[in-house]
Amino acid sequence: MKKFVLALFVLLLSVSLFSQRWIQKGAVWHYAYDALSSTGFTKFVYEKDTILGGKTCQKITSKLYEFGADQNQQTYLKGIFPQANQYIYKSRDTIFYWFENQFYVLCNFKAKVNDTWTLGNNASNNKYGCTSASVKVDSVGVVAINGDLLRWIAVSPAANSNMLLKGKIVERFGAMEFNLFPSQNVCDNSAADLSQSYFTCFEDDSFALVNTSGKDCEYLMKINVFKTNFNNTKISIYPNPSKGKLTIDQVGFEYSALEIYSVDGRLINTIELNQSLQILDFSNLSNGIYTLKFVSAQGQSSYKKLLLD
Repeated sequence: MKKFVLALFVLLLSVSLFSQRWIQKGAVWHYAYDALSSTGFTKFVYEKDTILGGKTCQKITSKLYEFGADQNQQTYLKGIFPQANQYIYKSRDTIFYWFENQFYVLCNFKAKVNDTWTLGNNASNNKYGCTSASVKVDSVGVVAINGDLLRWIAVSPAANSNMLLKGKIVERFGAMEFNLFPSQNVCDNSAADLSQSYFTCFEDDSFALVNTSGKDCEYLMKINVFKTNFNNTKISIYPNPSKGKLTIDQVGFEYSALEIYSVDGRLINTIELNQSLQILDFSNLSNGIYTLKFVSAQGQSSYKKLLLD
């Protein structure tokens, strides 16, 4: 009898702990993004609790911080743009979010591999010809963060879904790879979206900072990163987007080295340029957006954006 009571207590304690693992007061997320013409981050903030659709939910405000490079080769803030408010609530193991005037499942931490659920978009209104609006669970597991064992699920958009939600979602704070909330997917490859978003930071009053970037969560607000020229007409790269083979065409052969950077600022490789027209092979790199830094013998530099797909 004592063993039974002890086992029941442990089970109830485990269920209680899982049921409490969601965002708390002071929750702030940062998701960086990179595109061919700009870079920046989206900052989400848990503002307050409110009633919506008969549910007590958490109101999440967000702002987009967009940066570009000016004619003097300095990073500048294009603007801070408020985004639509989001509303979420937790029920047992499921997080719901407000979309199209009702709540839909955002993630279910009891889901099993190959489970699916709708994200709520009206496929008939999608201009890219998608025919569904759902997400599929690819894998599940447990991860240790800040000394806690937290459940996670990894998801991807179901075939031809017009809503995009992907990557690992952790029960304590949500998406740990892609954006916090679903966005419109592009099913038509001829209309590809050339931007990408990725998680960098989260913390709240009871959960220490999680920072996957190795940089200050808002470093772009504090330093000039790209002291370069993104519009040098003496350099052409094609095709862009590229499947791997890329032609570098320089007028006057001004630059003698090429540095390749990932979207989070890591130097991946340096290549010597020895002629004005040169074909390079990037097929060993993962798909995504890269920054190409061209460097002259005199230390001058110029940047280009490259999309590998």
